[in-house]
Amino acid sequence: MSRSYPRLKLGHAKKLLAGLSGILQASDDQNYRALLNKPLPDLSTETFAASGLPRVTASELLELRERLNGVMEAAGFPAVRLETRQAVDLGIAKALATWGFPKGEMLRPDVWWWLCVHLMPHYVFWRWQKTDGSITENRVIGAYVRNALGRLWYRATVLDLGTESPDRWKLLDRINEDASTALLERTSVSSNDRLSKCLTEVWLGLSSSDSAKSWRNIMVRARVQASLIETAVLDDDDLKREIEQNFI
Repeated sequence: MSRSYPRLKLGHAKKLLAGLSGILQASDDQNYRALLNKPLPDLSTETFAASGLPRVTASELLELRERLNGVMEAAGFPAVRLETRQAVDLGIAKALATWGFPKGEMLRPDVWWWLCVHLMPHYVFWRWQKTDGSITENRVIGAYVRNALGRLWYRATVLDLGTESPDRWKLLDRINEDASTALLERTSVSSNDRLSKCLTEVWLGLSSSDSAKSWRNIMVRARVQASLIETAVLDDDDLKREIEQNFI
């Protein structure tokens, strides 16, 4: 069942982020682990959207944290090897996409701010903290397409082929970071799930699919295409043919 999730005001989020940055002044395995079981605030004091949905409980939030922590530890956390980070990102993306978040509410960046600061700060700093101890602010209190957790949820949600698919995550598993960012940050394209999936599937089928430059150029064309074509009236084959014109 969908739940309403707490959110943070920007000023408060900045103060909480500054406090966490003070604790984690340098990349350190012990510090990351110290935040694994960070106590949650009293939810009765937190701000929730007036969505009409039942509010999430502390036990449900802790269950989500446990699931995400399991993904991290299975991949080798707190090791910081590139392959470990990639495996963690992929696993967390799938876990978030299948958790049952209400999509409309999760498009609010302030919900992701709360989850980054209060539920998963150990992941956020482990994944994005620089060697000097600093962290790029928009990874915590940025738009959902840049937020450390929001971007993973959105990526998996957009590219999810559904439980009926024999290979549900084939697009998510294969798309690289640059291509994913180029897709998600062009919301006129990524907000159309069918267009995004078809575009990604066609691109991944090309031998030149490792070219970030060609993908970004294609994104520009796709934005124009999305504004000119009513994709809802096209069946999958017709949509694919339209998309393939971007690659000629």
